Amino acid sequence: MCVLSRINNYYRKYDSERIIQGDILREVKFRDWDWDTNKSDIIIYEKKLPYLAILTQDCDLEQDNNNRTTTVARNQDKFLQSILVCPAYGWEDFIKGDHLADYGLRMEAISSSDQKNKIKLRAATPP
Repeated sequence: MCVLSRINNYYRKYDSERIIQGDILREVKFRDWDWDTNKSDIIIYEKKLPYLAILTQDCDLEQDNNNRTTTVARNQDKFLQSILVCPAYGWEDFIKGDHLADYGLRMEAISSSDQKNKIKLRAATPP
């Protein structure tokens, strides 16, 4: 069942029990890593993203789900070891340039109404 969301008229929310392409997940924890230059070792630490968008093709996600939930699956060749995602950020943090502050990065603020309108127009225009 497809229901319109309040986000805008191009966004649709699907009534699905599995992850689908285009899903936006909130407050996702993940592990990141960096080199410890003094010890030539890897440091692993946990981070949290405000939003994460699923980019993996839905046909692959569906086959993975079907293969994992079928008790009579002969093999696991449709299992996905990972999926393609990208971070997404809240509008206010993005226009202030604070969306990567957890990484110690400061981005240029988007201050003009013209720039903001161009971003909103691109986001609302379907491909």
